Amino acid sequence: MSDDDHQMEEALGSPSLEDLYSRQIFAIGPKAMQDISSSGVLVIGANALGSEIAKNLVLAGVSTIAMYDNEPVQPRDLSAQFFLRESDIGTSRAEACVGRLRDLSDMASVSAHTGPALDSDLIRTYQAIVAATGTFEELCVINSLCRSAGVPFVCGASRGLFAVPTLYLSISLFVRHNDVLQWEECRA
Repeated sequence: MSDDDHQMEEALGSPSLEDLYSRQIFAIGPKAMQDISSSGVLVIGANALGSEIAKNLVLAGVSTIAMYDNEPVQPRDLSAQFFLRESDIGTSRAEACVGRLRDLSDMASVSAHTGPALDSDLIRTYQAIVAATGTFEELCVINSLCRSAGVPFVCGASRGLFAVPTLYLSISLFVRHNDVLQWEECRA
């Protein structure tokens, strides 16, 4: 058995995981798969985009995914978020979709965080934060918390047929105002 095989066996812990993620391991290597399978991601927003991101994280093998969304499920959410059912109306969007996310993989720990506002202690427990909702001001606050905690922050939004992905790496943000892309200072 080669060193890579031993490393893969240690990273994945069982031959069935190797079979499950064989294509991914082939593409990114056993070390990257080990990093993925030992990481945790907080997804802010259990809306259409947030649920799609969470689903992809679960299927990619991320070990811990937490959904953060205190908004109650509204009837309009049923046509946008595929984990929601009519019986979920009135419950937190995060709590409503967690069970169905868990059904996708026994290997992922999926939970709902519906507590108070985010703080740096909560953010430090994850390896990445992904926001699928929020105002510019809220995203600036999250960006500042993530920067101070040293945790990568990715933000995205969907506007009909258009998407706006943003990776926050510095205090300046690349934003769209009136269909013009420009740098804007984050003041949070």
